[in-house]
Amino acid sequence: MTASVRRVSLVSAAFSGALAALAFTGAAAAQDNFFAGKRISLLVGFSAGGGYDVYARAVAQHLPRHLGKDSSVVVQNMPGAGSLVAANTVANTAPKDGTTIAVLSRSAPLDPLLDGKASKFDPRQVGWVGSLGREINVTIVWHTVPVKTPEDLRTRGMISGGTGSGGDSVVNVNLLNQLAGARIKLIMGYPGANEVNLAMERGEVEGRGSPSWSSLKVAVPQWIRDGKIRPIWILGLKRDPELADVPLVIDLVTDPEARQVMELYFARQ
Repeated sequence: MTASVRRVSLVSAAFSGALAALAFTGAAAAQDNFFAGKRISLLVGFSAGGGYDVYARAVAQHLPRHLGKDSSVVVQNMPGAGSLVAANTVANTAPKDGTTIAVLSRSAPLDPLLDGKASKFDPRQVGWVGSLGREINVTIVWHTVPVKTPEDLRTRGMISGGTGSGGDSVVNVNLLNQLAGARIKLIMGYPGANEVNLAMERGEVEGRGSPSWSSLKVAVPQWIRDGKIRPIWILGLKRDPELADVPLVIDLVTDPEARQVMELYFARQ
């Protein structure tokens, strides 16, 4: 962090695109050892137990050694509106001294530009500092659900759990329904991915519209090991060696304008 950073910064700690939002002023950042002895609040825009939360807590373990002597990082879950509650908090009410960071959905910076009513900040006025990685999303169904192919998803359909209106679990499903012909019924209002996963195990929902593959490997590796879930298609621009037999949804869309929309939206990954 340098004095050239003069605005609130949203750090894309993109685990599934997770953004770690870091608010500080240029003056504070310019001071040597500014964070020494300070307590840093790391907000997580989703509930405990999900992939974003797991990555945030991993970051919290290693970040203090880079912030100064005797600094500490405390994780605080702040779910809501697909992490936009945390984004709005950092952008508008958090102290601008670098002591508040937030892990957000990668959809957070794009949502205000797509008429996102829940967004109360201008992503063009903040600095995006970094990302934890690149990834793909997948549409998955529980192994007992009779959906095995993209065509099954277009005809039989499924019931998917979702979080808030600004989250990928909702936005991506709407995109799939409108542009790829999917028939996915959304049950919204789950605090985060962990609750949706539990709902799948209980039979409340039949699948998830767009979880991160890397998140699934971290949060529920036993599902993959035991064949409890079935990937239907990939939401992304590139294939993944681990999912060699799973098609890209964009390759199944023939309308040029629909493909352009998908290219724009999937580029965030």
